[in-house]
Amino acid sequence: MNRNREKTVSPDQANRAPLTPLYQDPTLAQTLSELGMGAEIPPELHEALVRILVHVAVLDKKITK
Repeated sequence: MNRNREKTVSPDQANRAPLTPLYQDPTLAQTLSELGMGAEIPPELHEALVRILVHVAVLDKKITK
């Protein structure tokens, strides 16, 4: 899998708030999209998904401060 990447985009680049952090992993996104709704996530993807959840939790704490 590709390394996790974080970048920011301006409102001109996306219809989002200014400097919204994005979490991108094209390989993981493709793999998950191929699983289908309700499918069990394979163990080899668990670590990558935990990283995403931690990333979201950290962002959430920054926003709620």
